[in-house]
Amino acid sequence: MVYTDSEQNALLALFTRFEGVSAAIDAVHVKGGYRVRCTIPEKTFDSLILELERNDWFSAM
Repeated sequence: MVYTDSEQNALLALFTRFEGVSAAIDAVHVKGGYRVRCTIPEKTFDSLILELERNDWFSAM
C-alpha cells in the first residue's frame, strides 16, 4: 500500500475543519491506513465521527 503526503494532508484537513479539533498522524497502521491522535471537544465529537464515516476514513477507534 502506498502512503502519500496528499492523502495524509487530506485526512488532517478533514479533522481541522472542525472548531477546536487538533490532530496528528502518529504512525502508519500495520494493516493499512493511519493511526491518528486527536483532541476533540465534546460538542464536536458526533459531527466529526459522521464526517469521518462519510469520507470513508473511519474504521476503528
